[in-house]
Amino acid sequence: SNFVYTSPDGITWTRRSVPTAFPMRSLQYTGAGFLAPTSSTPSGEYMLSTDGLLWSRIQIIGNLHATPAALTFGGGRYVMAGSAPDTLLTSSDGTTWTRTGPSRLFNFIAVAASSNAVVAVGNDSFIYSSTDGSTWASHATDQARGFNDVTFAAGIFVAVGVDGAIFTSPDGATWSTRGPLRPLR
Repeated sequence: SNFVYTSPDGITWTRRSVPTAFPMRSLQYTGAGFLAPTSSTPSGEYMLSTDGLLWSRIQIIGNLHATPAALTFGGGRYVMAGSAPDTLLTSSDGTTWTRTGPSRLFNFIAVAASSNAVVAVGNDSFIYSSTDGSTWASHATDQARGFNDVTFAAGIFVAVGVDGAIFTSPDGATWSTRGPLRPLR
């Protein structure tokens, strides 16, 4: 069994059991609740909690041949990035998934959503965006080693490159370079 820790105040923490035998790869809060993809293969599963206290195991229908790497919810749909080449999946119910996305030979690492767009990044130099979860546009960058993560907060997408570069976008389609992170001295 896996565990998460919850706190009502950030000071006192309670260990909560999560009913999965597989390690959880990430944890994200979305409009649907807390989502945590696991490292189960080939079909995959993820954990869902509306309150962070009680967790449900959601088996992904279909033989995906990919390990879920990241999962998000936005615009009325779930989007999953998989750690196998060419794996972006969408679902309206969180159970039945459809393979979508660009045909690229790399792994997707992270995915984030607003109410109007979804953005995915991986270990190549492109940022991918979609307004419907089915049709994806690629946006070239100078990140030869790829990306570590992408998130959406305060009305803006932020993608972080392996070499510390930061890219921002208000809509997932128009990206600006904000410069590399530099070590503090």
